Parts: sequence; structure tokens; C-alpha cells
Amino acid sequence: MNEIAPRRTYTSPLREAAAQRTRDAIVAAAAALFAGKGYAGTTIAEIAREAGVAVRTVHTACPGGKFGLFREALDAASSLPPVRDPAAEGDVVERVVGYSVDVLERTGPLLSAAIEASGADPVMREFAEETIRDTRENAATIAEGLAASNLLRAEVSVDRAADVLFAVVSPQMHDMLRRRCAWSVTDYREFVVRTLRSAVLHP
Repeated sequence: MNEIAPRRTYTSPLREAAAQRTRDAIVAAAAALFAGKGYAGTTIAEIAREAGVAVRTVHTACPGGKFGLFREALDAASSLPPVRDPAAEGDVVERVVGYSVDVLERTGPLLSAAIEASGADPVMREFAEETIRDTRENAATIAEGLAASNLLRAEVSVDRAADVLFAVVSPQMHDMLRRRCAWSVTDYREFVVRTLRSAVLHP
């Protein structure tokens, strides 16, 4: 009895590249719409239209649904190269602030969209709470580093320094000053540095 030969799998580099370009276009369209219209105000149909593809293509290329697209858009923003090299200039405080602000410049609009949607969407509520916890933990880590370098004032505890960092280097503060008040990124960065110097650091 002759055995049936297994079906060969065929992959085409050109086809795979085209599929990746389509996926990238969908994620980019989703990111722009989430940042501009908010998470709740954006539909899969609008994402498809913005990307120039059919709705079915969106579901096929990104089977995780709208929240999956949001996570992919956030991951893509996080992986972008920095606008500036925060390690190339300034003292330790300016470098720390420069790095934090650079991350917010890339991810802040999407994080703000998540926070705004958290009141009505349980999945986004959980994600927003996770984001807030991560921001608080990052602030605590930075505060501990400042304390280890003897940069905190004697009367300022690590917890208080973390509280200040948590407030000024947060998606909410970034959104208020950069988007709603139309501050430049330089003005925002300098505000954070001045606030830290006046509130928690040695003069």
C-alpha cells in the first residue's frame, strides 16, 4: 500500500514581506486613530479604511481584535528609536528625565487613550491600572537611584521623591502639558527637571 506523501508547505518571501507591510500599515493606522480619536471612538472599520484594506483583512492580519491592535501599536511605539540621545548630554538628572520624556513622546498619546477609555471598557481599565502600577514602580526605581547617588535632600524620603516623579513624569501630566496646553517637548522636559531640582534634590 502506497503511503500518502505529506503536503509540502510553501512559503514565499515576497508574499511574507507583503503581508508584513499590510500588517504594519494596519498597526500604524490604528495607532494614529487611537491617539487622535481615542480608543472607544475608533472602530475596526475606520482602521481598515485608514490603512486602505478591507475589514476582513484587519481581522485576518491582526486576530487579537481592537485591544490586540492597541497592544501592537503600543509595542511598535515603544520600539521606535529615540528622538534624541538622552545619555549624550546633561547631568544624571537631565539624562534620567530625558529618557523618561522620550519614552512618553512615543507612547504617551496611546497611554492617555487607554486611561480615558478605562472608565467604560473593563479590558482597558485593567490595562490602565497595570500602566499606572508600572509608572509608579519606575518612579520608585528612579528615586532609589537618586538616593543611592546622594542626590536627594535630607528631609526628602525615597517614597516622597517617587511620588513627585510619579506625578510629573506620568502619561496624564505629559498629556495635559504637551497636548492640551501645547507646550513644546523642550518646555516640558525643562519643567520636569526644574520641578525635581526644587522639590526633591540638593540645590
